[in-house]
Amino acid sequence: MKVRIFAFEWFMGSGITLEEFCGYLQSLSGQESIDHKMLAISKKDGYWAGVLLSIKDVKAFCQMRREGGAFTIEAQHLDDNAQIADFNYFILNPETGRGLYQHYHQSPVSNTFCKFSKRRYLAYRAQRIEEEIKAEGGEAIKKADEKRIRTKYRGGFTYKTVLKQQEFIKCVDALKQIKMFSFELETITDDEKKFTPASEFAKRCSHKFFFQEDKLLAKLKDGITHTIKDMGVKTASVKGRDEHNEDVVYKLFNDYATFEEFEYDDIIGSVAFNSNDLEKSVSSSKLVEELFAIAARPEVKALLTVKAK
Repeated sequence: MKVRIFAFEWFMGSGITLEEFCGYLQSLSGQESIDHKMLAISKKDGYWAGVLLSIKDVKAFCQMRREGGAFTIEAQHLDDNAQIADFNYFILNPETGRGLYQHYHQSPVSNTFCKFSKRRYLAYRAQRIEEEIKAEGGEAIKKADEKRIRTKYRGGFTYKTVLKQQEFIKCVDALKQIKMFSFELETITDDEKKFTPASEFAKRCSHKFFFQEDKLLAKLKDGITHTIKDMGVKTASVKGRDEHNEDVVYKLFNDYATFEEFEYDDIIGSVAFNSNDLEKSVSSSKLVEELFAIAARPEVKALLTVKAK
């Protein structure tokens, strides 16, 4: 089984910086959520590094044993105080909102991790608003002042999965529905210049298409693939529903990404976590070290550290 490294990008609403939000996540380290997930996060070398642990409600599993040409299958039971947990390590640059995320089959995908984080963001924003309203009079606050406070925190947490061209096309092909496709070409074409006289003065020209649920999904995917491969695309994004019937957004960002993959059996032995020392468990993790090594590659470093203009 392969362990693959993907990239993601976070965007904060107004009033809350990414650094503040990560500090809030750190305050929740080690707390299990109602959906049986647990996050641990700490600062390391200018990044936030962390792990998402997903605890499974399973007390037994099947083991297949092969001997010669035959095999047997037996149930293996966990101890009463033991549970199976998936692990997904990540690093995040607080200056750009971009990071790397480690994933393997049947563990939470990066979009699940981002949705988990979004719920924490909404709780944190509600807490901040409540605290400021209370500080200015609580129930006796003037409507204008309450509106000012709520306006301060306008907007919400959004995210994208950042992929290289090959992975982007693969993810598009797996979608059950495509709602939107947008792209920007490396250079403005003659056709674009004809479309509107203003194109003559433009530095950039982007295209965005919206789709209704369509039976011609295969042709739409082929059209997107052709655009990505053959038209000199600089950036692209697609919004749709994945195989789990969840809304997802995938983003192609200048084809910067050169990510890594490992064999699960080669890394599982290095995974260790102790709730009595959360910071050390994260910062000294072999997988976090691997993520930092990948982040140091010139093309990946550019992806994670260069701020969008």
